[in-house]
Amino acid sequence: MPRVFKRGKMWGMDYSENGIRKREIVGPNKTIAELALKKKLVLIAENKHLDIKRLPKLKFRELADKYLELYLKPNRPTWKKAESHCIRHLNSFFGEKLIHEITAMDVEKFRLGRLKFVGKNTVNKNVASLRAMFNKAVEWGLFEGRNPVAGVKFYRLDNKRLRYLEKEEIKRLLSQCEGHLKDIVEFAINTGMRRGEIFDLKWHQIDW
Repeated sequence: MPRVFKRGKMWGMDYSENGIRKREIVGPNKTIAELALKKKLVLIAENKHLDIKRLPKLKFRELADKYLELYLKPNRPTWKKAESHCIRHLNSFFGEKLIHEITAMDVEKFRLGRLKFVGKNTVNKNVASLRAMFNKAVEWGLFEGRNPVAGVKFYRLDNKRLRYLEKEEIKRLLSQCEGHLKDIVEFAINTGMRRGEIFDLKWHQIDW
């Protein structure tokens, strides 16, 4: 909340610009400090309006397409294996939003939502891809301001070594499963997908 404050005999103004809190000393007069704050807020609002008006109104889904065609495909031969699921889930959450409307709070909501279905490592990878997309948007002149992912912290991971099932262990595991459970376990073993990713899978997402 923008306000004026007093420090000793001097008055200052406290406000936020582009998500960053700022405090500035104005002078010994409270009225002048209040006028300075109002002027500052008007300038911030005008600059924000001009920035949005000048930049293309790009939806996140459109940015994801550009990121895929202009960056991933030419530079990462294994993009489909590494990034396809990630882009799909990012599009599902952010797809119809204009990129300049996406905030750090939106990113936090996405993280918490994904964590209900996948592990922290997968969530971190999703957020890293989102950050990379916004970095490219800035580089390409499609986005101005602070990357909304910049202040988002990644989950701390357990660094214990992963152990994969041996063939005999897989046979024993499948022998204890029946019906749909056996199908799901076998699918997970062959794809490496987590429970939430399997349950979230749609027919149109399968490349026959």
